[in-house]
Amino acid sequence: PAPAAPALDKLAPFKLEMATNLRWALDPNSVSLGRDGVIRYVLVATSDSGAANVLYEGIRCGTAEVRTYARWTAEAGWKDNESATWQPLAFRGATRRAMLMARGGLCDGKTLPSDARRAVRELQQGRNFMN
Repeated sequence: PAPAAPALDKLAPFKLEMATNLRWALDPNSVSLGRDGVIRYVLVATSDSGAANVLYEGIRCGTAEVRTYARWTAEAGWKDNESATWQPLAFRGATRRAMLMARGGLCDGKTLPSDARRAVRELQQGRNFMN
């Protein structure tokens, strides 16, 4: 199930090593470590104009894959992404951002981090993305 509406006033911003005009942030209260080996989170990407793209995603650290479960808008709430499948993480293409996030703290190698809050802090502090 999708999480509660994102707390847009309590986001944890972070930077990624990629050329983009977007500002990135996680809703820290949404980050969870699943028994299925998936770290789930609400990601907010905000453009210079203020438009926000809000996604509920999961990264499966053991297999290096990402999936977008749902998208959120203030008008409609969460809309399930029923056709979504697991996509392999890569340093190029559509999953590059998720790869950088996994390397930046959301995964500890091929395992989940020991603590969700610590993972968010590491991402915010800019842990070496190329470990």
